Amino acid sequence: MMKIFNKLNVLFFTAILAGLFLIFYDTISFNDNLSLSNKKAVAIVNDTVITERGIELNLHKKDIGVRKEMITQVIDFIIQVEDNQITEADVRDYFKKNINKYAPTEKIKFDFIFLKSNNPNSVLLGTESDLKTLETKISNINLELDTKTFSEVKQKYNENNLFDIPQKLINLKDCEQLLGKGICNQITMMEINSISEPIFGTNGFYIFKLYDIQKLEVNDDYFEEIKDRIIFDYNNQLDDQKLKDYLIYLKENSSITRYDFQ
Repeated sequence: MMKIFNKLNVLFFTAILAGLFLIFYDTISFNDNLSLSNKKAVAIVNDTVITERGIELNLHKKDIGVRKEMITQVIDFIIQVEDNQITEADVRDYFKKNINKYAPTEKIKFDFIFLKSNNPNSVLLGTESDLKTLETKISNINLELDTKTFSEVKQKYNENNLFDIPQKLINLKDCEQLLGKGICNQITMMEINSISEPIFGTNGFYIFKLYDIQKLEVNDDYFEEIKDRIIFDYNNQLDDQKLKDYLIYLKENSSITRYDFQ
């Protein structure tokens, strides 16, 4: 009898006890969920017993896939034994405490004309000297902008073939992914319908026009718009905490058997 218990990993043995406890609890409670809870508990016990048998046969030493599956089973057991019961108040409270994570970014609508530096390999790339080599083009662009639309001038002078900006309001974060945070911050400081001085980017200079800028408010409409994302994050936090609490419990109340996985 002692031989069998010596082979049991305390973590899985605890899982067996937890499954049996669920059956016992629902049996004495006589609630409407008796059948469902029993099935859940029996499934937990069955899976755990199978896992224990795998350990007895040393499968966790012979097959890394088996070992990974055992770990997955334990984690699933810990976070799924009890479903998260959350309320609207819980979600709103989590949202307020993590407001910086969900705070909406500005939305901007802009366009640009890109001019390549004449010598992208020069040590003077991005300097005033580099900019002076483009003076003629820049002067012509400014002259034509007096009589033509920005889009028309862009079609004639733009030298960027890698990407284009959607002609609609886009999140500031999307702008930063395309152009970098520094450049996008400069765009947001512009006046509506203004045109920027040349701003150096990768291997050339940008001339921007800002069409619109919009700051989103954190209100009920915004909360409802991202509510599913908040609930998902909140549930993940609860599951993570359950796992941490369970591992602390095991550390404080168990004598852990260590296996040699070599």
